[in-house]
Amino acid sequence: MRIAALMAIALLGACRAAAPSDPVPKTQPVNHAEIDAMLAKSGAKEEAERAARSARNPHLAGIDLLNIQAFGIDPTWEFHVGNDNDGTPNSNGTWLSDDALMAEDVYLKMVVEPVVRGDRAIYRFKGPKGAVFQVTLTPGDCREGSDRTPLIAELKIGSTIRRGCAGDPMKMNYGWD
Repeated sequence: MRIAALMAIALLGACRAAAPSDPVPKTQPVNHAEIDAMLAKSGAKEEAERAARSARNPHLAGIDLLNIQAFGIDPTWEFHVGNDNDGTPNSNGTWLSDDALMAEDVYLKMVVEPVVRGDRAIYRFKGPKGAVFQVTLTPGDCREGSDRTPLIAELKIGSTIRRGCAGDPMKMNYGWD
């Protein structure tokens, strides 16, 4: 028993001898400007701001309806609200193109907000020449080409109806996870 106690004391002495002689350095004050600069470089700050804006917007199937892209392949058409498909702000707010029906794209200098009724979001607006356009989105697994999105899209121009898909423009070219 005495031997065990003596060994414990010897071990404690050895631990103290191995401890560093320098005191633990004091923490430095937080430089918020430096942290903001690092976040800006990484894109995390912009992503956080985008997420905060998105939280205030209407959603359908988890998708921000004021930052959306809808599209069809045959024939080719696109509808954008908010940001372009690379995530940069779209200076036009809302734009629509249909290669088969329209001689020129429709650009609106405002964001068209949808009317959300249950599981349906409807964007209805007039183009510069008075034509009425309607884009309707409903939840559902949609595949168009190599893209897979959580929303089914329908574009109505006059009596012509086009079908396609819709989703977050930041995920559009990478498939839906």
